[in-house]
Amino acid sequence: MTDKNTDVIKEFCNFGCNEQIQAKHLFFEGDTLFSYGRYFPLCVRLKDGFIVNLNGYSMTTSTHKGHLIRELTDCYNFKELEKRKKAGDFKEIKLMDTKEIKELLDEHEDLRFITLSELNKLRIIKSLN
Repeated sequence: MTDKNTDVIKEFCNFGCNEQIQAKHLFFEGDTLFSYGRYFPLCVRLKDGFIVNLNGYSMTTSTHKGHLIRELTDCYNFKELEKRKKAGDFKEIKLMDTKEIKELLDEHEDLRFITLSELNKLRIIKSLN
């Protein structure tokens, strides 16, 4: 067990071990990084990118998200990431809200083999039904 949030985030982002690893309020299991508990998935790792949660939960979660954004990108914070995504940067990062992420996790047990384009197709098909 590590005691540093940044170590957990680095291990997660760099496709570290598949076992559970955690700090005080941040942990990942497999391909999902959680802040505080399983009810708040902060990030999901895909085959060719990441889904990052748009929502906030607490000041601590905001800090976790800031560490995550700095590890994944050269952005300093989430607002900068959102702005640059609108400009076309960071195509390997998909932004989704908590509800969408939880639904996706409920529907697909293992997302590490799904690509971003496959994810978009799944979401389009779901919206048509």
